[in-house]
Order: sequence, then C-alpha cells, then structure tokens
Amino acid sequence: MTKEDLIAALKKKPITVTVGDVEVFVKPLTVAEKEKFAAWRKDNPGPIGVVGRLLAASLCDESGALLFAGPEEVADLDGALAEQVWDRVIEISGMGADPKKASSPSGQA
Repeated sequence: MTKEDLIAALKKKPITVTVGDVEVFVKPLTVAEKEKFAAWRKDNPGPIGVVGRLLAASLCDESGALLFAGPEEVADLDGALAEQVWDRVIEISGMGADPKKASSPSGQA
C-alpha cells in the first residue's frame, strides 16, 4: 500500500445520520480537526460552545462540503435534535467511549 492509498482509505466519506424525521450528513473529523477541537476544549473547559463548534465542523452536504462557517450559524437549530446529532458526531469521529462523561455539552462530567 502506498502513502496515497493509505490516505485515500482513511479519508471517510460523509455519513448519513437520522434523528427523528431529520436526515443529515456528518463529516467525520480529521486528525487535525480533532486536535484543534481538543486544544479549544483545553482553553474552554465549560459547556458553552461545544455543541455548536462540533456541529459546524461536521454538518455537511453529501459531498462533504461543510454547511456552516462557524458555531454562530448553528445557534438557531433545535437544541434537542442538535444534541442528538452531536452524540452521533462524537461516536462517528471516535471522540470517546462515553462522550457524555468525556465532554458533555450540558456540562455533566
């Protein structure tokens, strides 16, 4: 396997996530995006901004192009549905065995 083959194999395509009657595409985070988020969390340990930041970095169209420029653009989404999508983003991106304990948006650790 060449380096290019490995990179192509490890680049995930958007995944369809269904929450209630809503179907969205989620782009799994890259290593760089996960590290950037981890650095942000270190500087921002509270619950504020967690859901919006991850949703903005993950919600995409079927080709993988992000739909939102930043967390402020997802602020008006339904909170309960957004948190369910957030749970799937955490799972899809491999960001913790128990995401609710690791970095819950509601602040529960």
